[in-house]
Amino acid sequence: MLKKTDLPIQEISFYVGYPDNNYFVKVFRSEYGVTPTDYRSKKGEAPVFSSVDSGPSTS
Repeated sequence: MLKKTDLPIQEISFYVGYPDNNYFVKVFRSEYGVTPTDYRSKKGEAPVFSSVDSGPSTS
């Protein structure tokens, strides 16, 4: 819903079964590592926590 609608986070929270918006944000951050607002602003992209080696260089 965060990616596909412009509904307020509080309304989405209630819709998915969390009448307490603050608790929804806490659970969401625990699961995804970002707040629902940050998740939405990044279009649902997962945060990158570590660098990935791109393999051998071709220099």
